[in-house]
Amino acid sequence: FSSGGRSSGGSAHLKKANSQESLSDMASNSSQFAHGAIQSMRRYMRSVLLSAHSKHADARHLDRADARSALSAPIDMARVKQLERRATLSRYVKMVKRFFKRHCTFLAQSDLFSGITTLLTIYALFGDDVRLLHFSKVEDPMFDVVTYTAMGIFALEVVACTFGKAGYKFGFFFWLDIMSTVTLLLDITTIVESVFGDQISAAETG
Repeated sequence: FSSGGRSSGGSAHLKKANSQESLSDMASNSSQFAHGAIQSMRRYMRSVLLSAHSKHADARHLDRADARSALSAPIDMARVKQLERRATLSRYVKMVKRFFKRHCTFLAQSDLFSGITTLLTIYALFGDDVRLLHFSKVEDPMFDVVTYTAMGIFALEVVACTFGKAGYKFGFFFWLDIMSTVTLLLDITTIVESVFGDQISAAETG
């Protein structure tokens, strides 16, 4: 029984020693694997950093080369003069636009200009009737001049209100002013006589 106990104890001791050896082998293998992985990771990071540095150096070298080539290239004076002319023209166009809009706003808000257009509106309504009732044919050119003047001022009012008055463009009063200005053509004696004939003079003669 004692020999059997010794043999069983010896086998247990051997098993324990074998398990310790296997654990130590596994630990050494894992440490070697971890060390190798760390080394490979370091090599990979070093290669990435070196490639990035080389790309940056190449790009910087190319930028410097492009800058040197741009500086050494001949200057196209015709192109420079063309760009200067365009810039000057654009500046003048902006100045004219500001000037035009400022004066259109001034006319659209002017009380004096509004009073003049009101008087001319009264003339446009009753001027031709007054001419037919109280004046002879000799005074027709005088009324034609006043009618032409009224048409010009009405056209100026339309333009000034279009660019200097908010909400006027393509509104009701926009079209009303245009129609009233166009219908003044029928108050000009030369146009009426060329289209319809001088019926009044013929009636007076008859």
